[in-house]
Amino acid sequence: MAVSGNHVILGVCASYLGVYFVLLMARTIWFSVKPSHFLKSQQTLIDKISSASFVTQITTVSPELRDSALQKFSAAQLTTFQSNLGMAVLVSRATYYWAYQLEKYRTSAASLILSAIAYASLYVQGIVVFSVINWAILKMDPAAFSYSGDPAFLQVAYYSLFHGAGSALSPVSGVAVAVKIATNVVAPLFITALVTQFLINRRQVEQDAAAEEAVKKIKAAGAELEKRFKQEYEISTEEAIARLQALGESFFLTAITAMSAQLPPDYDAE
Repeated sequence: MAVSGNHVILGVCASYLGVYFVLLMARTIWFSVKPSHFLKSQQTLIDKISSASFVTQITTVSPELRDSALQKFSAAQLTTFQSNLGMAVLVSRATYYWAYQLEKYRTSAASLILSAIAYASLYVQGIVVFSVINWAILKMDPAAFSYSGDPAFLQVAYYSLFHGAGSALSPVSGVAVAVKIATNVVAPLFITALVTQFLINRRQVEQDAAAEEAVKKIKAAGAELEKRFKQEYEISTEEAIARLQALGESFFLTAITAMSAQLPPDYDAE
């Protein structure tokens, strides 16, 4: 059989999708049994944001406003000061809020739900990948399958389901049989991984010291941000909020109040 350029492209795409799905499946299973990875990634993200130069710029007092010769802020300067102060408090509160939400996630069923979504997505992507691979094989070598009529893509997709029972197609060539075997191997592996993950995930998340440490470090980042703004403005969080109220600030206060209300008493003092 002559090999056309289109067949080569189909073969390359099918091979790429196969490798992609194997890597995706391995990644999903690995992350589902390592729940602390998500929390560690959040810790890394918070560290990068809190140390970013743009965060420093929007939360500190500009040199212009620190000028000892300045007796009174202009309207524009007052707006800038108000914005910087509000942002400083907001960033600190937001970090504590995010730490608390992640702490709740660590001890709740949220991780199970996210894992279930990940596995559902993996299942759908697996069907799509095997459907495209089988479709490519059919187009490159129609004799690779036994069938009647001219199979449509939906028929190939039905054949590619992990159970594949009652399909109008049957594999004939070595490649088609190999793909079908791979499909039949993936199905029990997928189910086993899903069941195992649900059995161990909840307990592991609760007892994972690495996950707990990640949450503590995010709280520490919030404490460091709060310390920085207290040194910068020489006032406490409560005094900063009072000043924002006196200045008539609404946006920052609304966000700060909403997040603070979700935190347990003295959460930032732990």
